Amino acid sequence: MSVRTPIIAAFAAACLGAASAALASCATAPVADVPDSAIPASNDATAPCAAPFLVCSNLCADPARDNSNCGACGHGCKDGEHCTAGACVLGCSGGALLCGASCAAVKSDPSNCGACGNKCKPGEVCSAGKCALSCGGGYQACGPDAGPYACVDLTSDDRNCGACAAPCAAGSTCQQSSCTVSCQNGLSVCNVDGGDTCVNTTFDRDNCGACGKACADGELCSVPDGGSPVCDVACLGGSTLCNGACNDLLLDRHNCGGCGVECDGGAACKAGKCQ
Repeated sequence: MSVRTPIIAAFAAACLGAASAALASCATAPVADVPDSAIPASNDATAPCAAPFLVCSNLCADPARDNSNCGACGHGCKDGEHCTAGACVLGCSGGALLCGASCAAVKSDPSNCGACGNKCKPGEVCSAGKCALSCGGGYQACGPDAGPYACVDLTSDDRNCGACAAPCAAGSTCQQSSCTVSCQNGLSVCNVDGGDTCVNTTFDRDNCGACGKACADGELCSVPDGGSPVCDVACLGGSTLCNGACNDLLLDRHNCGGCGVECDGGAACKAGKCQ
């Protein structure tokens, strides 16, 4: 037998030993902390993300405030908009503050308690903007099994409406412990496909001037000068046909000065220009 044979065998044994040690080191290495908004979802169908989180691209996303999954997986907000209560809006509402890229309820958010980035300790709750050991009167502690918790008003909290982990759908708000559709100025609540939806009865062909008042085939909904919304074969009152509907190019931020001209960054459309 060549003298090289035992040397090669010893070298191979040393390499295998080093590889085993490396694998053991990887298996026991600590895992770095990850943000709560990017917790990997379980592959086990029996253990999905805890409510109100949704499994979006194998991550747990909060549809109430995630700008990339606002109201539903894959529904991203535009530049200048922020996800609030599952809907993309131009600013934070209800006393919330913009913390990073999301709106935070600083009066109850344990990760932004009283101010952005002020995180309560495990076991503490965020009550009236301060970290405490218990919630104040009229508030309920809602959160995961291991804190921190949020002190919420079940009568008005959009993510815990009437009970913990009972979120309202996109476009609705919690009023008196029940989820109710809340529309922006100029929009009306109409029943569409069996559910309440905010519509613009000024230009909506299926709800022209009033909920359920539909225009006939070939007709459009618009407002003549000094009149009320009517169905007609043409756009009236200076409105313009864009994508099958009449629009006011002087005021519509989605068609500002021309069809498809979008006002970004929270700008409004005034006199046909984004400002």
